Amino acid sequence: PVGSEKLDFDLMLAGREPGEYALEARVLDGAETLHAQRRDFAIVAETAARSGRIAVVVPEAEGELAAWPVTFGVPFPWGALDSPDHVRLLDAEGREVPIQVQVTGRWSRQGSIRWLLVDFVAPARRTAQSFTLVYGPDVRRAPVQAALKVEEGENAVTVDTGALRFSVPRSQTPGLGDVFLRGRRVMAADRSAGPYMVDEAGKRYLGSLDKNVEVAVESSGPVKACVRVSGWHAAETGERLGQFILRFYAFAGLPYVRAYHTFVITEDSDKVRYRDIGWTLPFAGDCCFFGTPVIVPGWLRGKDANAYLIQLDDQRCKVYAGGAMVDECARAEGWASFGASGSMLTLAVKDFWQQFPKEIELTPRSATVHFWPAHGEEPIRRGDQLSARNNYQEWFAHEGKVLNFKVPDDALAFVKLDSEQYNYPGAKTANAIGLAKTHEMLLHFHSEDWERAKARTTNMVFQSNPTAACDPAWVCESGVFGRMEPRRPGRFESIERALDETIAQIYRLREADRDYGMFNWGDAHHNWL
Repeated sequence: PVGSEKLDFDLMLAGREPGEYALEARVLDGAETLHAQRRDFAIVAETAARSGRIAVVVPEAEGELAAWPVTFGVPFPWGALDSPDHVRLLDAEGREVPIQVQVTGRWSRQGSIRWLLVDFVAPARRTAQSFTLVYGPDVRRAPVQAALKVEEGENAVTVDTGALRFSVPRSQTPGLGDVFLRGRRVMAADRSAGPYMVDEAGKRYLGSLDKNVEVAVESSGPVKACVRVSGWHAAETGERLGQFILRFYAFAGLPYVRAYHTFVITEDSDKVRYRDIGWTLPFAGDCCFFGTPVIVPGWLRGKDANAYLIQLDDQRCKVYAGGAMVDECARAEGWASFGASGSMLTLAVKDFWQQFPKEIELTPRSATVHFWPAHGEEPIRRGDQLSARNNYQEWFAHEGKVLNFKVPDDALAFVKLDSEQYNYPGAKTANAIGLAKTHEMLLHFHSEDWERAKARTTNMVFQSNPTAACDPAWVCESGVFGRMEPRRPGRFESIERALDETIAQIYRLREADRDYGMFNWGDAHHNWL
């Protein structure tokens, strides 16, 4: 019996000889044929090697660290690999490297593996590193000795990397709860912390006030784990404003948490504006260092003390302490180190200056990343400071004390003058409802000061994010992208030059036009508003 209008199935061909075949499918109502389809097909002998070695390269990093998490994907031709258990990774000396693997695609639902995701921990070096992925039916991996552990309890999920242990409460959760560094508690759960939004009137909505927050373990293996927290920002009075998603990645043996924060605009942006959007960690400390070209130190003395690093645009960054500006530069490095003797946190934000406006604020009891700054300044690109060149960069949504997505009249005037027929109608009705924005952060817990803990180097490696890449020839020959030719010197030189120049031009225009900002970064303009 067929219970749906749609029907699909896998046809198992194992054991059949190569040759030409026909498949006929009929829909019957009793003995009556209502519909029939016939397809001719051929079975060909497998040509993919069932075992082999794949060259993998981790490119040079911006700094040197003893260990850094690496993730990469590797494709396989049809029929080459049936089980993820039959792969292992070797370093340049032939020693096995502990890995975690996940099948992310198959050639059919029950067919051979098409894509495999691989996680491992390797040194970060200023020179490229070579590895080899070995696969085959006789290949077996050694068990991971110092494996990461995840415990799913009734009240919280607990992750233990060996160097770091943290909990994620299941109810009224601020995201991260208690954090222990090598057995010593360095951060205590606080329900007043976590993700939040503040509307234009100053009303505060906390993720920890959502009574139906969802906490789920998305992955749990010997090398990497991921815990997702999702819900709504809620006020004390019960109203909700915007959704949030937090993902926490942890890695075996490392004192890092890689955090991803997503805020989702759920209200009509013609009616709702935002004074602050952020995420607070209840980490305590009295000394701080901000990552600017000169490294700005400071003290947090007194319960109302605060200091903050704010990137106003792609060429203006300021550091404030005790209400006074203490430093300014063009582009911040995007990190701050903070804490007390024996208990320090380095907090880094990926692409900090590129995703302006952005702010890191520290107080004696907390560290906050303001995805929309709490200490913004009055906008300067209004009126006669607007031009046809900068108008389409949407400065109205990248500067000011309040995040307002509604296109202002002076910006609309430029759009109408430039493209009344095509862009102007959309600009008039543009609305940010449904917009989601994700930021990536690194939380590095350490007991030493920022210099001995290599906080600056850690941020440099984090920003450059070295990953691994398979041999391009293998990728092309796998067939996962159809027919594709790897880059080879002396072949297709004119096409290669054209591709190189196109990509280089994108980078040149981005810098020349200052095409940065958190709602522009990572994309390239082809149309506007």
